[in-house]
Amino acid sequence: MNIALRTASKTDAAIIADFARKTFEAAFGPDNDPEDMRAYLDESFTRARIKSDLAVPGVVYLLAYAEKELIGYVKLAAGPPPDHDAVVKPVEVSRIYVASHMLGRGIGTRLMQLTLRECRQLGYETVWLGVWDRNRKARKFYERCGYRKIGKKSFILGSDMQDDAVYLLDLGQVLPKATAGNHGGCHDE
Repeated sequence: MNIALRTASKTDAAIIADFARKTFEAAFGPDNDPEDMRAYLDESFTRARIKSDLAVPGVVYLLAYAEKELIGYVKLAAGPPPDHDAVVKPVEVSRIYVASHMLGRGIGTRLMQLTLRECRQLGYETVWLGVWDRNRKARKFYERCGYRKIGKKSFILGSDMQDDAVYLLDLGQVLPKATAGNHGGCHDE
């Protein structure tokens, strides 16, 4: 499947807010209190909030399309991980989500490959992200992509304080290659 990645603009705020809300709720709704989830969604995924994010220097949203269908998105935010200020030219993959009907097709791997390429082109040397400690599948995915765990940070979902593992990837390192039929790595040739 051919995936096209483009940088979002303020005019994309509505589509990002709607898509982000749906994908976040699909991913985490079943494992969280409905009131906490609703509070978080209402705070984090409004059109005004996304439009405001898009105006922040160092914040970039990348939209992934297959044909004309939005199938995924990434939010990048320049800056170091918590308690690691000495990291060289860092950027956070603050959000990376794929439409639920596209899961299991290697789209996440391809989206990560394209994201890492974009990070290199933007001049970043390290990429970091936080992932819910209870999300074992995502943690394994990031580890296959070459990320290594460097610590923890707190994440507040509504009124629920949760723990996120913090992972770091040096863009200069050699990433594991995916082989035919194996989407195990995030290497981008």
